[in-house]
Amino acid sequence: MSEQPRLFEPDTDPLTCEHAGLDAGVPNRVWCQRGEFWTNCRESVAGDPPHCAFDPFDNSPEACARRVAWCKEHK
Repeated sequence: MSEQPRLFEPDTDPLTCEHAGLDAGVPNRVWCQRGEFWTNCRESVAGDPPHCAFDPFDNSPEACARRVAWCKEHK
């Protein structure tokens, strides 16, 4: 995984994060009050569990292959 700066503790749970604001009617998006941007941190993406925008994303060959397989299964 890449070494990127973190604004939160590692493995922040986006479902209970205090920085997630109102969705304001935007489907599958919440306003991250800490970073001041829209994010889909509370949604599953390609079969992966919800993921904080500030936690490094796993782009290992195994994780990428798993996501590609999930996308093919869920066309």
